[in-house]
Amino acid sequence: MLPWFPLRLPSGWWVLGRTAGYLVACADSGRPRPTLFCTDAPAGGTVSLDQLAQALCDDLPGRYPDVLVLDTGPVTCQGGRLGVRVLSTHTWAGRSLTTEHWFVEGSADHVHVLAAVVPTSRYAELVTVLHRTLRSFREPE
Repeated sequence: MLPWFPLRLPSGWWVLGRTAGYLVACADSGRPRPTLFCTDAPAGGTVSLDQLAQALCDDLPGRYPDVLVLDTGPVTCQGGRLGVRVLSTHTWAGRSLTTEHWFVEGSADHVHVLAAVVPTSRYAELVTVLHRTLRSFREPE
């Protein structure tokens, strides 16, 4: 049985399971496939959402030399949970990818990290579906 997934997935998306500490789901079309990841932030609750977003922005150039952070800003998920979004783009294996990281407040000092990774060529087509899906976040019980 596949694990519970904290996002309401659109039709045509399915849960792959847990990989390297992340819950993973992907679309059943496209190469590379648009993919969603969910996990807890390692320092969740000890730093602010803005500090986590800034730490990600500081870390990305070390991982991807050609990264471009396009936007950061506040987001709100189901139940009024506040979050901070980091939108970036980079190349990987010769392909351009666009990534949205959302740091979302949780209960008991938890911070949840949601990420959507999509081919840049499909981002404009998928952004509305991605945002609706990421906003559907519900904290595990």
